[in-house]
Amino acid sequence: MSDVQSHLKDIVEDAQLRADYLIEVYTKVYINNTLARRKSLPDTTRDNFDLLDIEDKISQDLDTLGEPILIL
Repeated sequence: MSDVQSHLKDIVEDAQLRADYLIEVYTKVYINNTLARRKSLPDTTRDNFDLLDIEDKISQDLDTLGEPILIL
């Protein structure tokens, strides 16, 4: 690889590390192979993505179903 190619590769990799990407999250909850709840969560970005937010939204959905549900 030439010096120019190496330098361009470094520039691209650096830009990718600093870039923030849009993330769309969709959830589906199935109970006994039947779709019970489907939701599109608010868009987030790579920099502020948090799995706990998704867990909270799913827990809220399960609570509204009114049935005790065991998650394995």
